[in-house]
Amino acid sequence: MLKTNHFHLLACPKCQTKLTTEGDNLTCEPCGLKYIVRTEVPIMLMEESIDMNGITILDEVRHADKEDIKKHFTTVAESLEVSNMTRFVTFLNWGYKVTDNEQFAQFEVDDSMLNKNPLKLLFEIVGQVDLKNKKVLDVGCGRGGNLAGINKYYKAHTCVGLDLTEASVQFDHVRHKGDNMFFLVGDAENLPFEGETFDAVFNCESSHGYPNIHKFYDGVYRVLKSGGHFLYGDMLPTDKWPEYEQYLISLGFEILRNQDITENILTSCDEVAENHYSAYGKMDQGFMEGMKDSLSLPGSGIYNDMKTGVQQFCVINAIKK
Repeated sequence: MLKTNHFHLLACPKCQTKLTTEGDNLTCEPCGLKYIVRTEVPIMLMEESIDMNGITILDEVRHADKEDIKKHFTTVAESLEVSNMTRFVTFLNWGYKVTDNEQFAQFEVDDSMLNKNPLKLLFEIVGQVDLKNKKVLDVGCGRGGNLAGINKYYKAHTCVGLDLTEASVQFDHVRHKGDNMFFLVGDAENLPFEGETFDAVFNCESSHGYPNIHKFYDGVYRVLKSGGHFLYGDMLPTDKWPEYEQYLISLGFEILRNQDITENILTSCDEVAENHYSAYGKMDQGFMEGMKDSLSLPGSGIYNDMKTGVQQFCVINAIKK
């Protein structure tokens, strides 16, 4: 039988109805769908749900881009195992390096801190928002470093991490296990929660891979409580940022901060490139070529796009009115 303090947070990603517990499954009675749980990790993907007869019926929901993302980050997890770096790599973000750009972090970092650049990026995205005793969702949580940082430094009450890649979530479930930490497999475009569940939604370097980013924004607005914060940092096409900001406003968000931190990201990428080669370098050359963009290594397409202004890394802090 399923035992967890956090399954009550979940709802069907198709209809947002609360789920009932049935054996080792979570069942949506209106949809007639069951969502499986593997090693205490809920798999809240419609394409992996089953009907009452035990038949997978939603294969049409699968999206090629999302399947590629899952495959890529599963390979990343395997790479870290091969290089014996898996226990050390809990952040996948590109990090933040101080320049003359205005800073908003509540906490300082110093050279003695492990993962100082990724932590600094986390601190800058959260900015001055108070997360103490709050219920926080990290969409695209990766290897859990950001959510663990939110738990440690901001003293959040409940920390929920959602990611599309099961290999990442299974790692998180073991590495970051705690009474107030909960991880699940889910789709950012079909958030498996009821409306007005969270005080804050955090999203870092993930949304640029979503086929329908507007659907993600819709879901963030829905699951946030009134007065809740959307804490958002990502690299997107420079000419798209005004459109996305206006879409958030049209949903009912008030934009409290919109800051270009591309120079801070690039400076960090320059600094940590050698560490990334050490962590992933034991994989074959073809894999490393693919990782150059994922890690924004100097000379990669993504790095060059930010360098030339084609893409821009912005931080948005928005509040649900």
